[in-house]
Amino acid sequence: MRPVPMKPLSRLLEWAVWGILLCNVASLILLPFVLAWRYGPPSFDYLASPSAVLPELRGDYAVSLTVFYLCGLCTLAAMWQCRGVLKNTRLDSPFTLKNALYMRRVAWCCFLISGFVLVREIYLLTLYPLSRIIWYYNTLFIPFFAVAGLFCLLLAECLRKAAELREDNSLVI
Repeated sequence: MRPVPMKPLSRLLEWAVWGILLCNVASLILLPFVLAWRYGPPSFDYLASPSAVLPELRGDYAVSLTVFYLCGLCTLAAMWQCRGVLKNTRLDSPFTLKNALYMRRVAWCCFLISGFVLVREIYLLTLYPLSRIIWYYNTLFIPFFAVAGLFCLLLAECLRKAAELREDNSLVI
């Protein structure tokens, strides 16, 4: 069994990161309209105007819009850091302190996303019963991104230690 060459794989992953970045930007642009459809009157108009939000749901709309924009910005930042890691990997230097820093930044972005969604869930819990809130798919983002942040911190520490060992090995004659 032959190993997969690293350069084509990292190039493919880098293109995937660019695709995710573009999709994220598009979703951030469409976010007010999609949320207006969610919080607006029942209709078949999928791209409703933000002015169509029902008056009693304007608070939920504003909180959701703010939280989702903050999460989207964190996702953009995390993907940009991943792009840097893949670029260094393609240049045959995966074990560097710079990659460890990039992964640490991705971890903090994941923790921020988890925190923002937690704040939104707490806000919704103050207004609605638990049985209605717990079934939102957004509730799953809290543990998912917390665990992803821990995993990225673990990976950052492994990369940092590998970079230190690589530097120590280069000094040994």
